[in-house]
Amino acid sequence: MTLTYGRDEDDNVSHARAAILTYSDVQKFLKRLRKAGFPCRYLFTGEMGSKKGRTHWHGIIFWKKKVPVSMMDYGNNSWSDWKPLDKPVERFMEWDKRIHFPAWPHGFSHWEPVKPGHMRGSIAYACKYIHKDVNDAAAQSKLTMSKDPPLGADYFMRRAERFVHEGISPQDRFYQFPHEAKQKNGTPLRFRLAGKTGEIFCEHFIRTWNERRPGQHWPQSDWLDECMDRRLREESGDYEYQGRGRYVRIPSMLGKEEKTRWQDIGPVPEGRPWRTPLGPTERPPMTRSQREQLRSELDRLDRSKVVWIRSSSTEFRGRWKLAMSRIQRGGDSKPVWMHSLIGKETPLGG
Repeated sequence: MTLTYGRDEDDNVSHARAAILTYSDVQKFLKRLRKAGFPCRYLFTGEMGSKKGRTHWHGIIFWKKKVPVSMMDYGNNSWSDWKPLDKPVERFMEWDKRIHFPAWPHGFSHWEPVKPGHMRGSIAYACKYIHKDVNDAAAQSKLTMSKDPPLGADYFMRRAERFVHEGISPQDRFYQFPHEAKQKNGTPLRFRLAGKTGEIFCEHFIRTWNERRPGQHWPQSDWLDECMDRRLREESGDYEYQGRGRYVRIPSMLGKEEKTRWQDIGPVPEGRPWRTPLGPTERPPMTRSQREQLRSELDRLDRSKVVWIRSSSTEFRGRWKLAMSRIQRGGDSKPVWMHSLIGKETPLGG
């Protein structure tokens, strides 16, 4: 379908919605359809027209139950001068023709049924507008689609059920549509399952297999074993596996009267990844000589001895870097305050 813009509420042809892609208009359009009893999934692309420079939307609707035949028109749209009608009017769907449809009050909409065997071409037609003016800095484009669950999730769930019914397991992520998607030489195109759709496929296969074939393990599959291993790690709380390559979250700033309990650097912990407990119990008391010895070691700014560095005005730079820079410059009369292992603030540097 194609959704275009007409005049706005002030009877202006060149208005904001015709100049800038407004995705909220598409969202409200879909909400009106669902409220009228037509649930659907969607794929929409928006672009700026090359002839008149007006924005419009191209979309593909996947109806879940029924296709709208008509819809009541109560006014408050571009063809009623944005005024309510004295009496509601039933507007019927007309295919392959520009019509005024109440779900899209901003202008004309053009609906065209997708013919069998032409789904790939229809999707390619809608998506080509994303790359139409890729070299034009002033061009606008937007791609949006149903994501929860992703488009095609129902198909891959049925595909997983067919695997279970036949008693086989998928060996890789690749799939194809032999009668729909082919290369020029007739060879079927191969596609790869990835991301959320791949997770949905694997999880549905495992769940369906356990329900329909209890006590029987599926045929060996490295892909399914990897998916099962990842799920077990997530359920067991193996954060070292999940946190690989992630940043360690910095804890909130502690007050002076609070004792230092966490650090923001170091290996990823087994529990919550941004907190490292120093221990469930309090540290044993230190003697005066031990305190003096530790304080003298802290004066050398040894990173391994510092647990948490307070930072207020120098929040982004950090007191550690500030103290180090002052020492490198030859000293400074102003001290830098840090939290030390003994639980008190210690002046360092300067």
